[in-house]
Amino acid sequence: HAAIRIRVPDSDDVRLLAFSESGQITSAHPLADEAITTVGQGLTGWVIKHGRIINSGNLQDDPRYHQTYPNMRSGLYVPIWAGGRVLGCISVESAQPEAFSEADELLLTTLASQTAAALENARLFAAERSRRQDAEMLRRASSALASSLDLQTVLDELLGGLAQVLLFDSATVFVREGENVRGLAGRGLVSPEKIIGRLFPTADAATQQMWETQEPVIIADVKEEPQFEDWDPDQGVRGWMGVPLIVRGETTGYISFDSLKPDAFSESNAEMAQAFAIHAASAIENARLYDQMRRRLNELEALTKAGEALTGTLELQPLLENILQAACQAIPAAEKGTILLREDDHGHLHVRAQVGYQSERLTELPFDENRGYSGRAFHEKRPLLIHDSLAEYEIPFDKKLEEVNAVQSAMVAPLIVKDGAIGAISLDNASRKSAFDEDDLRLLVLFASSAAVVIENARLFDEARRRADEFAGLYGVARDLSDQRNLDRLLDTIVERAHTLLNASVSGIYRYDQVRNDVYVAVNKGRPSSIGIR
Repeated sequence: HAAIRIRVPDSDDVRLLAFSESGQITSAHPLADEAITTVGQGLTGWVIKHGRIINSGNLQDDPRYHQTYPNMRSGLYVPIWAGGRVLGCISVESAQPEAFSEADELLLTTLASQTAAALENARLFAAERSRRQDAEMLRRASSALASSLDLQTVLDELLGGLAQVLLFDSATVFVREGENVRGLAGRGLVSPEKIIGRLFPTADAATQQMWETQEPVIIADVKEEPQFEDWDPDQGVRGWMGVPLIVRGETTGYISFDSLKPDAFSESNAEMAQAFAIHAASAIENARLYDQMRRRLNELEALTKAGEALTGTLELQPLLENILQAACQAIPAAEKGTILLREDDHGHLHVRAQVGYQSERLTELPFDENRGYSGRAFHEKRPLLIHDSLAEYEIPFDKKLEEVNAVQSAMVAPLIVKDGAIGAISLDNASRKSAFDEDDLRLLVLFASSAAVVIENARLFDEARRRADEFAGLYGVARDLSDQRNLDRLLDTIVERAHTLLNASVSGIYRYDQVRNDVYVAVNKGRPSSIGIR
């Protein structure tokens, strides 16, 4: 069976909202009604009080359990969060032990988010009947948000819905990434390329206040706030409002609203925007989870293709090209890429495969292994994510190659074999800064870790084959020499074999003339030359 219980506003009372038994849904049940009535009572009350999920595989062994239905062995209880507070709990119980998995937790968490949105809608409608038009707009927007799992569609619907109920000149959705926020989508921005896709610090007072209070922040005039971080002065912002996005009690980002006029936003604007944000936070989070799941599937497919590339040949050059092609196809932001290998002891890396670059000089010029992001990743044996390559790292080749100069963002992973670096794989983007994220870098590291050993094996195979060819050639020389009795033919045979084995362009044998006390060309191969004195 399943149940939804909610906390009565401004009290510790808990009441049953819905109960499902054998496919029948009701708002009342004789036993379930009386089992949980206050916050802290039973597992449901504990979840409402503490705001954390419980997945119990043996209810009878849990002292917090209060029976709400006979013969239950396991239960899953998920809090219903909205606006930074727990509204209630959604629970499912089973007569089977250990009945619920992590996938069930994710599903029930998604349902709890949708339930939170529905409960918050009901509160808004009951509290402010005079704002029926705005509430209807909110309902339509939430429906639109819930109707898609495509992240861009959700963001477009969100910003479009906000534009119908609030007056602003521009708005941006930011999501939290560690200690920073990333611009995810915007509306009305003068220079969207300066905001969308880029990372920004969160040390400013307004953002910190949202993190701490989980409440909207209004700044009447940013010109009067010296600590306000204006990331695009061309926007001409005066009035500003920030509304946090909260999912299961955690602030996952915020929506910023900009106006060219001071005193543009009121508390009622903040309240309406917060209502949108409650719906939007869950929709955005669900879309991002779906996007991550789709991305993981794409990664698995990419790694499968990489496996095919790694096992398709032992020829070094085709292998390198296959690896690089597979990496670029797996990471859409990769417009260009290179694989660099260390092939000498002079502190240099050499490009041995490239995608997207046209200049042939790239494969001819050595990379200093201590300079640039590729050299740094090789030298330090760690992957690097470069948001702004022009600002963060010096450009190789003294800026002589325009294609290299044009790279705006990149990422690179070292090729490690037995704790030693043999090279690096770099993916580049010449269109925008911050084109790659941590997920892209993680996938590239997986490529690099799989490719490094195979590349080294291919190099060893190539070396072994070259040595085998040399030994075969030497054996052939010895055989031919043993069969030869004519001196001139013997010398011709030696030069021919040496020329082939060493892949020489010009070869020759010089003989010493005792009478003249000098040497002369006895046999020559590779260019016309008469016998003469050297």
